[in-house]
Amino acid sequence: NVPGSNANFKTLQGAHDSVAAGSTLYVLPSSNTYGNSIFTKKLTVYGTGYYLGANLAPNTQANTGAVIVNSITFRAGSDNSYIEGLQLTDISTNTPSLQRLSMDTVSNIIVSRCYFTPANAFYVYYFYFSNTSNIIIKQCYFDCQARTISSVVNANGVTVGFSGVQFNNSIFDFAGVGTNGFTMMTGLANGVTANATLTNSTILSCTGYSN
Repeated sequence: NVPGSNANFKTLQGAHDSVAAGSTLYVLPSSNTYGNSIFTKKLTVYGTGYYLGANLAPNTQANTGAVIVNSITFRAGSDNSYIEGLQLTDISTNTPSLQRLSMDTVSNIIVSRCYFTPANAFYVYYFYFSNTSNIIIKQCYFDCQARTISSVVNANGVTVGFSGVQFNNSIFDFAGVGTNGFTMMTGLANGVTANATLTNSTILSCTGYSN
């Protein structure tokens, strides 16, 4: 979405709406966000990854820019989608953050090698699951050093539970000053069943103030 580029599409939502289910999208880096998207079809989406400028020569990346996306909502029809290498970034200010990734009535979604940036507001939640199963989040980096985090998964308002959610080989960096530390899930209603596992991951956390 860089002005003057000759890419096929300028927005992730526009690409989603235009291509056939089962398509693969390659999203090029830009300082402009690709905004919010709602997926209702199976897609494979590749961004560039994160920390691309951290390696010394000769192990360098040709383009070290990030692919910035505010949020993606997966709805019925987007089962079996795969996303990799996106930077999920909240660009709002002074307001509670929406979930970066929401999954409603879907299954078999894989989120790989994505970077979740700190929020600009308190009470950020990275995920919202409802009526979902077999979701894999792997090799991701969760950076919440700058603000308070209530939980990784927001279960507030969930009336239909979820199962088979896996967080594998990821880093949760909540070690900033003033954070409340790491909480996996919050707000699960009585009688709602939810299952999420955390495997082979690193948690950097501190105990700070809370009220």
